[in-house]
Amino acid sequence: MIKDRIFFEGAYEGWRYSKPTLTTTLVPTSQELAGDFSSVATSYYQHKFYNPYSTVCTGGNCTVQQFQCDANGNALSATNNKQAAGTPCLKIPSSMLNPTMVSYLKAYYASPNSPGTEACGYNFVENRAQIDKNNSYQVRLDFHLSDKNFGFARVSQMWVYDSVPVAGTIASNSRPNVVGNPLQGGCGSTPIGTRGATGFCMINPTAFAVPVGSYGNMG
Repeated sequence: MIKDRIFFEGAYEGWRYSKPTLTTTLVPTSQELAGDFSSVATSYYQHKFYNPYSTVCTGGNCTVQQFQCDANGNALSATNNKQAAGTPCLKIPSSMLNPTMVSYLKAYYASPNSPGTEACGYNFVENRAQIDKNNSYQVRLDFHLSDKNFGFARVSQMWVYDSVPVAGTIASNSRPNVVGNPLQGGCGSTPIGTRGATGFCMINPTAFAVPVGSYGNMG
C-alpha cells in the first residue's frame, strides 16, 4: 500500500460438497399408525405387548394381559381401556390410540419408500443429500516504519455449514451444523465450534434435541 512501509494481503478459500446419504431406517407404517403390528410384512417389531389397563393384582402378585382380538383377528373394543377375553394379538384398539401423537408421527415421519425390506429391519432409504460447504478468508496488514517500529494485524475466519438429513423424517427436519465467529454477525443456527482470530463458538447441546422413540435415527 505504501512502498516499503505498509503491506496488505487477503485470501479466500471455499468448498462445496453434496452427496446422497443413503441411510436406512425404520419409519412407522400406516398399519402401525392404526395400531396394527400383527403382520411381519408391515411391522418389523413382532414382540408381544400388553394392555397396561388390564393389570390385576392379588396379594403381592400382579398380572397383565396382552391386547385381545376376536376370532376374525380384529381388535376387541375397549371399554374404559379394558377388553373382554379373546385371543392375544398385536393390535391396539383405535379408541386407545392418542390422536395427538398419531397426528404428530404422521407429520414428523415420511412414509416408507422401501416397504419390501421391512423384514430386513428397514423400510426407508434416505435419498436427500448431505450438504457440506465452507467459506473462509484471511486479511492481514503489515507495517514496517523502522527496524524498531513494526508489526501486523490479521483477521481470519472460517464458516462451515454441514446439513445432514434426519433419515426418515419430513424434508424440513435436518441437522444443520454451522461453525463461525459470534463477533462477526453470529454463529448461524447451530454453532459447533471453531477457532479463529476473533472468537470461538461453543457447542449448543439443545440444538440437536429431537423426539426419542422406537423409530428413526434419533441422534
